[in-house]
Amino acid sequence: MVTIIRYIATLTLLIFSVSGWAQNDTAQNAVNQPHFSEDFRITDLVERYSNNLKGKPIDGFRVQLFSGDRDLANQNRKKAISNYPQIPCVLIYETPDFKVQMGNFRTELEAEKHLQIIRQGFPGAFVVRSKINLPELTFSENDEEQN
Repeated sequence: MVTIIRYIATLTLLIFSVSGWAQNDTAQNAVNQPHFSEDFRITDLVERYSNNLKGKPIDGFRVQLFSGDRDLANQNRKKAISNYPQIPCVLIYETPDFKVQMGNFRTELEAEKHLQIIRQGFPGAFVVRSKINLPELTFSENDEEQN
């Protein structure tokens, strides 16, 4: 009877130790050789979603330079375009005033950064919430090195 118990105990220990090695070996292979599979429908859905959003305004921020009548607004817009050609400038009509706004900023922090530059030419400029055109994402060399 004792020999049977010893035999069963030895067999049980042998089975558990072999299964432990098998799990470690499988885990090491998974870490060393990752395999990613993506359903083509996900890629298709993301592509359709981004195409659907093109050209539609999103919530964001702009720097407002002027608010007043049409003639002065056009003069300020021309001045802004000549001083800051790299920043988009728009003329918006909201009854009863025309507003000159610059930029398409996703965050208020980004708008505040540009506000400091714009205030050199337009001391009364300030940041406003606005519907903006979706700006292109740009990456600097520093961003690529971090990834």
